Amino acid sequence: MVLIVLLSNFPPKNTKAAEIESKSTIIDIPQDVLDNIPEEIKAMIEGKKITKEQYDLYLELIEKESNPVLPSTTEEITPFASNVNPKNCTFDLGNTYCFRIDPANSSTKEPYHVHIYKKQVHYYCMRLDNLEECDKLKNQVHKYDDLPEAVKVGVMANKKVQERIIAYNPSAPKWANSIPFIKSLAISVIVIALVVTPIPGDEYVAWAYLLKAL
Repeated sequence: MVLIVLLSNFPPKNTKAAEIESKSTIIDIPQDVLDNIPEEIKAMIEGKKITKEQYDLYLELIEKESNPVLPSTTEEITPFASNVNPKNCTFDLGNTYCFRIDPANSSTKEPYHVHIYKKQVHYYCMRLDNLEECDKLKNQVHKYDDLPEAVKVGVMANKKVQERIIAYNPSAPKWANSIPFIKSLAISVIVIALVVTPIPGDEYVAWAYLLKAL
């Protein structure tokens, strides 16, 4: 009985807060990362720090890049109008995915953003100022990296998307140019290189795809 009383005097541990704190923990860049990236990138980041969340993301990306998922079918892609969902989309992305760009809303302070659909289903929304998720309650996935590869590449390759992001972030082309051989790098490596890039927010994967496309 005494033990029960004593234990009850301690407040319950907030596991969610502990998880967030763990993710934001700053660590030295692990040696396994430094051993597996090009020398030019290693020279950029040596002596820098990353968060535990960035390191975990790097490991996830390495696993995905080792076991790529190939698309099962292809669809005609048009740069002019969507054949998949003409009511909600402007651009096709292949594999029954499409998207549109919505303008900024001055009354709600919402920036330009894109809505991605899979056929008629709203799949993901992304802000074009910091590349973070928007319209979270409508989305089928909640991270840019959870989109199919062709979608991730296709959205960031779109010149109108690039123009809007650069309007919010004029230094984006300079960030891309500061990463040596970025066009040939894996996304996992670019994510690590972003430790020396002042990107807004923490959607590292989306920024990696954008900078590689510029």
